[in-house]
Amino acid sequence: MLFVPLSLWAFHVALCRYRLGWRAVIATIAAGIVFHAIMIGSLPIFLAGRICVFVLDAIQVINPALILLIVMYFGRRRAMPAP
Repeated sequence: MLFVPLSLWAFHVALCRYRLGWRAVIATIAAGIVFHAIMIGSLPIFLAGRICVFVLDAIQVINPALILLIVMYFGRRRAMPAP
């Protein structure tokens, strides 16, 4: 229950104060879904013995960088065409 109000406040600040737009908010939500899917999905694969601990560690290290790339790519503002 703690994360919902904090997330809503962060999105409010992003939209109102920094004027990042809905693209950035939606990209952040999508990145969070991808992040959790990778984290939750890699654990059963590891427990089943399909990947070793080194691969699991690599996934957990690379995963935040992937999230950053998703938000940076999809959350950026589109360039306005020249008049």
